[in-house]
Amino acid sequence: MKILVADGMFSGDGMFLSSTGLELQTYFILILHTLALIFFIFFRSKSLNKQNNKQPMPQQHNHFQNLAITSVISLIYTQICSYVFSNEIFHESPMFSWFSCLPFQILILPFFAIWGYMSQKHSFNTWILSRWSDLNKRKGIVPEVLYLYIIHGYLFKDCFVGMHRNYWIHHTLCWICIWSFLYVDTAPVFIIGSMLLELGSSTQTIFYLYQDSPWSLWLHVIAMTLSNAGAAYLVVFVYIKNGLGRIETRIFLGFVTMCLLAARQHAMYGNWKLE
Repeated sequence: MKILVADGMFSGDGMFLSSTGLELQTYFILILHTLALIFFIFFRSKSLNKQNNKQPMPQQHNHFQNLAITSVISLIYTQICSYVFSNEIFHESPMFSWFSCLPFQILILPFFAIWGYMSQKHSFNTWILSRWSDLNKRKGIVPEVLYLYIIHGYLFKDCFVGMHRNYWIHHTLCWICIWSFLYVDTAPVFIIGSMLLELGSSTQTIFYLYQDSPWSLWLHVIAMTLSNAGAAYLVVFVYIKNGLGRIETRIFLGFVTMCLLAARQHAMYGNWKLE
């Protein structure tokens, strides 16, 4: 038995189909995603190496390798979830896809964000606007870098689930921000903002699972609205106004984020109308 799922396909036993079972559109977008990642990291690294008198680069993390590793791990994780949870189509995606998101949204991403703050000695207001050179003074693991790798993989796991083109646009814009903040200073402001947004998004899954309960609707409406408002504040009054680096970069990334926030709030109103 085969189940058609948006842009992709799954077999009834939970296994991903072979490459011939995937639509060309999905592969085309994945290829563009990979090429864009290679282009961005290569040329961004090259330009930073020329800035001898400016802010030094972060620790020599092999970003491309680590992003590729998290991508593979995320696909394995999704495959495991396809065995554990139902493949029934639920709100245009397999049921297991919804369950696979919750651990990241509620536990994993908040854990690494809090770890980043707790592992340094500065105040929250100082940490949130930190340079990479300051963050990398700590010995050993840099939680902020791990967070960016993990949220990249968290999004990448959806590539083979099958997504509407609007979600492809959403994920691509998110990837632009994630890859940028591997090099742009004040990454913690993005980390806190994205953590808030994913906490808000978790309430959409809860609402879908418990749609008959009034509390799930109001939890979704309130949490999504507050998370969007909190992220908007961080974008405008913290990152764009007080952030480091070129103002053009801050305005561009801020604009991309505000577009995502508007789309999220619009989707929340759409869910509200389901009641």
